[in-house]
Amino acid sequence: MDNRSQPGDLGRSAGLHSLSAEQRSQLESALRSAREIAESGSSAALAHIGVGDAQPPAHLTEEQRTFRRGLRAHGRSIGDRRQHNGAQEITRLVREVAYEHWHRMLFARYLAERGLLMWDASAAVTLAECHEMASDKTLQLGFNSGWALAGRLASRMLPQLFPSDSSVLALALAPEHQVGLERILASLPPQIFRAQDSLGWAYQYWQAKRKEEVNALQAKVGADELPAVTQLFTEDYMVEFLLRNTVGRHEKPPAELRLLDPCCGSGHFLVASFYFLVPLRQELEGLTSRDAVDAVLRDNLFGLEVDPRCVEIAAFALALAAWTYPDEGEHPLGYRPLPSLNLACCGRAPVEAEIPGVGAELTARFQQAALLGSLILSGVAEGVLQPGFAQPGAYRAVNEETVNEPDEDDAERLVAAKGFADALRLLSQRYDFVLTNPPFLGRGRMCDELRAFVESHYYEARHDLGAAFLEQCLRLTKPDGMVGSVIQQSWLFAASYGAYRTKLLEEGRLHLVANLGEGAFRSTDAAGAFPSLVILSNAKAPDDAAVRLLDVASHRTADEKMAALAAATATLLPYAEVRATGDYLIARTSLGNLPRLSQFASPYVGLQTSDYPRYCRFFWELPAIGGDWELMQEAPEDSERLTGFSSIFYWQGGTGDLMNSGLAYIRGQAAWGKAGVMVSRMRQLKTSRYVGNFFNQTCAAIIPNDQALLPALMAYCASDEYNTAVREVDRRICVANTALTRVPFDLERWSAEAAEKFPDGLPALYSDEPTQWVFHGHPRASANPLQVAVMRLLGYRWPAETNHGIEVSDTARAWIGRCEALDPHGDEDGIVCLPPIRGERAGHERLLGLLIDAWETVESGSWKTSVLDSLLTAADCQGKGIEVWLRDKFFEQHARLFQYRPPIWHVWDGLKDGFSALVNCHQLDNKNLERLIHTYLGDWIRTKEQGVQDRIDGAQLRLSAARNLKVRLEWVLNGETPYDIFVRWKPLARQPIGWSPDLNDGVRVNIRPFMQAEVLRHNKRPKLNISWDRDRGNDPENTPWYPVFGGERVNDHHLTRAEKTAAKEVGA
Repeated sequence: MDNRSQPGDLGRSAGLHSLSAEQRSQLESALRSAREIAESGSSAALAHIGVGDAQPPAHLTEEQRTFRRGLRAHGRSIGDRRQHNGAQEITRLVREVAYEHWHRMLFARYLAERGLLMWDASAAVTLAECHEMASDKTLQLGFNSGWALAGRLASRMLPQLFPSDSSVLALALAPEHQVGLERILASLPPQIFRAQDSLGWAYQYWQAKRKEEVNALQAKVGADELPAVTQLFTEDYMVEFLLRNTVGRHEKPPAELRLLDPCCGSGHFLVASFYFLVPLRQELEGLTSRDAVDAVLRDNLFGLEVDPRCVEIAAFALALAAWTYPDEGEHPLGYRPLPSLNLACCGRAPVEAEIPGVGAELTARFQQAALLGSLILSGVAEGVLQPGFAQPGAYRAVNEETVNEPDEDDAERLVAAKGFADALRLLSQRYDFVLTNPPFLGRGRMCDELRAFVESHYYEARHDLGAAFLEQCLRLTKPDGMVGSVIQQSWLFAASYGAYRTKLLEEGRLHLVANLGEGAFRSTDAAGAFPSLVILSNAKAPDDAAVRLLDVASHRTADEKMAALAAATATLLPYAEVRATGDYLIARTSLGNLPRLSQFASPYVGLQTSDYPRYCRFFWELPAIGGDWELMQEAPEDSERLTGFSSIFYWQGGTGDLMNSGLAYIRGQAAWGKAGVMVSRMRQLKTSRYVGNFFNQTCAAIIPNDQALLPALMAYCASDEYNTAVREVDRRICVANTALTRVPFDLERWSAEAAEKFPDGLPALYSDEPTQWVFHGHPRASANPLQVAVMRLLGYRWPAETNHGIEVSDTARAWIGRCEALDPHGDEDGIVCLPPIRGERAGHERLLGLLIDAWETVESGSWKTSVLDSLLTAADCQGKGIEVWLRDKFFEQHARLFQYRPPIWHVWDGLKDGFSALVNCHQLDNKNLERLIHTYLGDWIRTKEQGVQDRIDGAQLRLSAARNLKVRLEWVLNGETPYDIFVRWKPLARQPIGWSPDLNDGVRVNIRPFMQAEVLRHNKRPKLNISWDRDRGNDPENTPWYPVFGGERVNDHHLTRAEKTAAKEVGA
């Protein structure tokens, strides 16, 4: 049986497979550990010879000094900067040394597992033989381990990847680091190295930690961050789909086909194309396997990449494919020299050099090669680059006086010049096919230089780097050439891409779109990505053209999408319909004879603070709403219930901190004060009433042009039909504001639906949920009676009770009126002890009394034992008493219900029969904390001391626990680090000293000392899921802690009382 790939077959060479999920996990763990060890070893080795120091260490020999100069020159060539005092950065050099040392060993393992690790031109050796020969002292090979020997053999086989004169590879790592890397590599099973996709995964996992670091900082992405942040392994099924629908439909002789991947990464598209084209050329041209392999590498495949390491991996991947391709006898062709590969790095230009013949402007742009990659020649006219401009000797240093090591620098420039010239040559040519998975990077994440460049050369595509690359791909094709690309689906329908779609589809022709949706990639790095596969050609679309549409977005996993894509039948979207939308919307949105909803209503997106933790709170975090705080609606959670009424907003009348921050986007003003429909912009587009308040950017207010249309609008927007219609127009997680009304609206039909659904008109606002500020506050008519009763017992009141300006229904007002009968139960100081103390009844007895009145004052005789049983059962305390629920269950359920910003805190000493008290944090000022410590807890301690004297069983244990709690609460009262409060938006002079919380700062900030002291019933996640991690975003330079944290929004910081006091005295 012939196991070779057949013409048109996109399979892999015989015996290769893809990594399983378990193998990917093994590989990821190994690569993460390897990078950590390799970078640690590289840093230590470079430090030992003083590469970053201004002067070489005195212990170095002259040979070592020369070696050090070579490493410094190489560091500068890859972007490490030398300071005026002679010291030099080594950040990039550390990464490169780590990468090269690890990957030389890694590639050696790949070669060995495939029988390709060559001792000489005809004899392969195994790793076992390498270990045996290295340990045989009689051979005098000079290697400390078999891995070192294997690495040297790999270098000899791959001189373009691992040059023999490389200073980076000549640097020896310390034995402990080298051995650590060897152990990691040896621990991986052989099957991983025989998988066809493992090389691509390997580099993605190598970059994983760096990607996480950059994303965690939410910093702007520049040249240094770009490769890690945008690295994403393209799934096999995506590559094969794009190949089948481009190269697989060609009519030209294969010898004439030129295929480019301008963002080639680890070479996935190129390797797949190799397996497609080799058997094709064998069949059509009568070539042998060997000649066909050479012909395809020489004539057909071209690749560019901004990351030089990816270029190495792509070259190795192609070499492996060539050496393992079966000959006519079904045996691998084996190792041999291959034709020069058409691969080049477009991200490494000679630094600090002038390039004759191209002008200062283009020379300056070339210095941004690591940022621009394959976009480097955007806007450059043909003929500007003269032949021979990058020949040896063409470059000279810009600042000769700053160069102390001219020979080494010149050598590095020549190496960079050769590779960069190759890249420019490839970018200056045109191709039959351009296939790629470009980098996805939103405009908001681009650094200033990249954003400015994209806006200058790809203005319509400025919202995402991937869109700019798609436009560039079309420019790189010949007339009638084709582009196949993975791309974020938002460009197909988002209004912000309207001009881009118009330009792209008027200049070129869109043939096919396959919407993949969320989960299309197996990698967790792609979480939140909604990719599509698109096929375009560099030709005008005829009038009768149509776009083929495939949609597998409803399938959840990559495997399901792959199967669905193979079986899917395309629907046709006529180009005429696309043009008729005005902005070339790619969606099946036939309106029929119906008008758009936009003719009847206008959508308004909400405000964006850019610092949610500072300016937004849940209403229950403050005792009353007013003054600087305004009610704010958020995205509804459920269309069947009244939700989205939980938040408040620090507005300060529009003249305070937020408006002075320069970060806020205050939007939606045209909707304020009006009635409409509030629609969540996320996923399922849940709806609720909009009542004219502030609202945030996660939702949009749809305001009818005529208020008489509001019931029909409510009925339509709450329907599944509306959700489906919007999702046809916009498939992103967060839909665009304009998409909400870009749907058909049948006024007659939905008016009839509204008349049936709302026969008495839209109902007034009512909620039985205590997390909504329209809640009436009465336990009996609550979805959480026990929680509401405890909060009333501690003196809490809901906004609808105290703010008569809040619109609620007559039913809600009636319940608010009934709450007055429960007011006598409210505790004056907001401290309720669970055991009986100072003549007060036990907490559970007081709670039970409130519950009984909550029923009896509404309906005499309605309270029964069965009522309490039902309440406890609903509260996960079936068959147990209310005392047990209050002690063991209340606080955990309370924290969860109130979004881990609990207004009631449960203080206890750790014993079920010990001291325990509930406190209302709104009333827990310094004076009340002292009262809790010295009056309530003090009384408990005195009774336990008496119990010890009376030899009461267990009294000593309870006394010790209580005294320990007293000490810990005094830590909080005193507020010395780490039991202090830190507010990142306040300067040092305004930081609280001791326990003096500002309720405006919120529960998250103020509860920290209690959790640190571990005096609460639950102090850690998951039961009390509160952390002080760095908040998203960055602060500007004028913020108080910018000099300390460089703009990072750090919360987990501690200050001593002395620091705060000194600052306050200076301020005074």
